[in-house]
Amino acid sequence: MSTEDEDPKHCQNDTLSTDGGDTGGPAPVPHDRGAPLTREQRISFARSYYESIGYRVHSGLQFGCELVLYADCPSRVHSDFCVHVLDGPDGRVDWRRIQTLVRSMPDLHKTLILAHVRKKQESIESEGGGVFINTEEDRDTAHPDLVKYEVTELAFATEHAPFRHKYATRKLVEVGSQVKREGKRR
Repeated sequence: MSTEDEDPKHCQNDTLSTDGGDTGGPAPVPHDRGAPLTREQRISFARSYYESIGYRVHSGLQFGCELVLYADCPSRVHSDFCVHVLDGPDGRVDWRRIQTLVRSMPDLHKTLILAHVRKKQESIESEGGGVFINTEEDRDTAHPDLVKYEVTELAFATEHAPFRHKYATRKLVEVGSQVKREGKRR
């Protein structure tokens, strides 16, 4: 193992963009409230979301998805999750693509996560006890900070085969448990 891999400073700003370039951190999502998010903006927002909850996020193109999540520095652990960011504001799923990804995850020892980036509608209570909801129609007159984005997730756990190991006890596996072996590589 090289000294670069052992140095914790090496693992601090090691995020990659989906086009292969080093970004040094999450890219901001432009706030053009008149247009829906582009594919790149959805991926950027999902990347920022996963970084905010503590994952190290890298490009997942080598695994057929947009993002790969690491619980620690990639030189120390294998990734546990592949993230596929759904296209469009309605979150429609291309079942052929999902079937392909789901079938490849057990071989990769990863869990597939479908991430849907969508607008989050917040409401404000009025003086009379009613609720105003910021909708698409009144978004130009409403406060622009009311429309935000959120990530909803659906995880496909493909390791479960209930009848394969009927009498075996299953140990609990924690996130980031795929620790790399130390020593010489062949």
